[in-house]
Amino acid sequence: MGKHASATASYTFSTRPLTDLSVRVEARPAQRVKGGWVVSCNGQGLTRDSADFAGRTPLDIAARFTPQPPETCEFVAVATLARSGRVRVELRGRRSF
Repeated sequence: MGKHASATASYTFSTRPLTDLSVRVEARPAQRVKGGWVVSCNGQGLTRDSADFAGRTPLDIAARFTPQPPETCEFVAVATLARSGRVRVELRGRRSF
């Protein structure tokens, strides 16, 4: 909350990989945000992918990365507001079976 507020979300997963990873950013009042996401995994070597994003909230950003088992991965995203307000970052994904 406040001027140029920012929020970070992170999630670590390993037993079953997540697919369809994405980031959802919401702000009150709705406004422009800048941010980025990163997925890093350690299993049969180190894999990593990341991207920056910018846009007007609400914003959904696909994280084009599919972890391969047996990896332990961390998915992190951050978003910063252009003006004053509140910001919320949510990580999304589906468990693969």
